This record gives sequence, C-alpha cells and structure tokens, in this order.
Amino acid sequence: MATPTKAIIQTSLFGMEHILSELNACLDNPPHIFLVGFTGSGKTTLAKEFIAAYFKKHGISKKEESEYCVEISSHQDRGIHTFRQILNDHVRWIAPRKDVYRWIIVDDCDTLPAISQQALRRPMETYSHITRFLFISQNKESLITPLQSRCHIILIEPSNNMSVYERILEREGLKRSDLTGEAYNELVTLSLSSLMKFQSMAKMLYTLKSAEGVGILDSEYIKKSLDPHIWGSMKDLLDMIIDGRWAEAQRQLYKIWELGYSFEDILFELEHNMIVMTIVNHRAWYNIQQFLIRSWIYHSQSRSSITDLMSACSDVKPWNISAPT
Repeated sequence: MATPTKAIIQTSLFGMEHILSELNACLDNPPHIFLVGFTGSGKTTLAKEFIAAYFKKHGISKKEESEYCVEISSHQDRGIHTFRQILNDHVRWIAPRKDVYRWIIVDDCDTLPAISQQALRRPMETYSHITRFLFISQNKESLITPLQSRCHIILIEPSNNMSVYERILEREGLKRSDLTGEAYNELVTLSLSSLMKFQSMAKMLYTLKSAEGVGILDSEYIKKSLDPHIWGSMKDLLDMIIDGRWAEAQRQLYKIWELGYSFEDILFELEHNMIVMTIVNHRAWYNIQQFLIRSWIYHSQSRSSITDLMSACSDVKPWNISAPT
C-alpha cells in the first residue's frame, strides 16, 4: 500500500487563493462539499483538482481511482431510479482502506430534479463513515435545504482584482504593455468577470499575435479577433426567448451558428448572459429554463446539430406571458 503523503491542491486557475485555502483545509478530514459559482468560474476544475490532491494524500493509485470516485454529470440520466442505482453500486461497497472516503461528484445540480435530490438524504447519513459528496452548481438555491445543511458551502465569486488578469496575461505569453489601455479594458469587459474566459481569450490572442507578427494590440484588433458581436447577438437571443418570440429566436440561433459557434457554445453563452443580466421575472425565467433543459436533453441524446437546437424552441410550452383574464 502506498504511503499517505502531505498534499496541496495544484491548480492552473488564478485568483483562487482563498478558495484553495478552504479546500486544502478539507483534505485531512473532508466534509460533504458544495461548490457554487457562475459558468466559467472554475468549479469543475477545482473539484477535480481537489479529488486529485485527496487521492495523492492517501496514496490512491490511478488504477484505484474508479473505485473511490464516481461522477454524475448533466449528460447522464437524472431520473430517481437511475440515480439510486448509481448510488447503490458505489456506496454499498465498504472502503478497503481505513479513513479513506469514496467520493460522489454531482455536477450541474441546477438540472438535478428535487425528487432525485431527496434520494440522497439517506445515503449521505447512512454511509457518512465511508462516503463523501461533492456538489457543483451555478446557483446555491438549486440544492435542497436538507442537503445544503450537510455540506460545507464554498462560494466562488467573480474577481475584480486587476493584478489577477495581468498574471494570466503573463502566463499566456503576453505582457500588460502588449496591449493598449483600451484594448486591455475591452478584453476584461468581454470576459464578463470570468477568469477562465479571460484566460482562454489571452491564449488565443498570444497565438494570433505570434502568427501575424503584430506589435501592440489595440482595441480594434481585439474586437476583430474576438468577435464581440456574439455578445450582442446572445443578448438579442435572450430577449427573444424571454418574450416568447420563438420564430425569431430560431432565426437568431442560425445566425449565431453561422458565426462558427457550436451547440454547446451557444448554450453556455446563453446561460452566462442569463446570470449576468440577473433575470427576476418568473415567466421569463421559466421560458429560458424550459429551452435550456430541452436543449441539454437533446445534447445528451447526441442530437447536437443546429436544427436540433432550433427544434428546442418549438418544444417549449411557454408560460403565458399575458395575465389571465
């Protein structure tokens, strides 16, 4: 048996010092954990890096990892019977090593039905001596209160520390002086407070700058290279779905697809814009969620063409926007 070792979470993310401190403190005697943050904040990456550090600390080999961790993602059936089967197959086995927990990662809790969540209450109590749960969600309220009360909740909030963005630029091969002030502000704005999105765009700009031999990057180059028109296009799409203008939404989806965005890209950007706009109207929220749910169901069935995405508009049974008479 491998000798347990001191482990510190290794991450590729920036601006996560406080979060890493919380997670590192959980390695010795981990509780159930609930990671909450908006799309692109690095929740899933942090969850995987935490599990990797936990396994390293306890000497769990790559070959053994499948015995100690199971991940339930949004691409799997979230029905209560399938959910119970997954749990039974995993938690009923007694961990072969003392003081080493088996882990169940539940990603995208936002799509997990309440009835399936209810099915977790007893396993969390019955198997707490050998099993730990790690939940991941965009919205804290997506997890029912009885499960939240059993978890250590960690909020991953947007960073407004400009030094973090500069560190990301340097790691991706760029210096702050490689961009004009306007170009830098444009890049930060386009990231929508997502460090992972900023990192992805910085990597793309470095590649373009090196290939094209560009000197100082100005705002026009940023706009041309990163196609900010997608943000306006996504806002228009969001407005159409909110208002229930489904025929217009279908045409808008096709226009966005023609710009080179995939099925997944469109849904992720739509979810992110929805969070940034902070929609509070219940009818609007219902329409958007119905569209997203149907779209992701199609995706889980390997139906991920633009025509399938447009079909999701037709499948939505919208909440009547007009007040009942």
